[in-house]
Amino acid sequence: MLRYILMIPIVFFGDKLIKNKAEACLSGGKEKDLFHNNIRLKLFRNKGAMLNTGDAHPERVAYISVSLCVALSVIFIMSLFCGRVSRFRVALSMLLGGAWSNAYDRLKRGYVVDYVSFPFLGKLTACIFGEKAGRFVSGIVFNISDFFIIAGCIMTAVFA
Repeated sequence: MLRYILMIPIVFFGDKLIKNKAEACLSGGKEKDLFHNNIRLKLFRNKGAMLNTGDAHPERVAYISVSLCVALSVIFIMSLFCGRVSRFRVALSMLLGGAWSNAYDRLKRGYVVDYVSFPFLGKLTACIFGEKAGRFVSGIVFNISDFFIIAGCIMTAVFA
């Protein structure tokens, strides 16, 4: 049971450290390309939710974010005592670590720090769906919490 609980602060504080480093190293429009320009490190301050949804109302986005985190935390605590499958608990731990990290950013900073994008996905998308779609995909910037949230959601759907 302890390993599921510990995973949440590990994801939370790990992401927080990386976000602080990204803000320190990538401020002022600095960018860094890695792996032959397939991965790009750049700072983006997202005031909304996924894909900047709701960026005109960051306080609403923060309220919804925290509310969902609280609800998910209750589900997680219940899963510890209800004999749920351990993979489900791992999924919730990953999801909660990432979700609380982004919610903390929204409350503390007023935005979520994003810092990694994947230009190669934009090129691939452009080949399949056209240049406009490729530019859109190339412009999406993530953080580590986003990956934990996505993985946690997929695992929750599979193991719930």
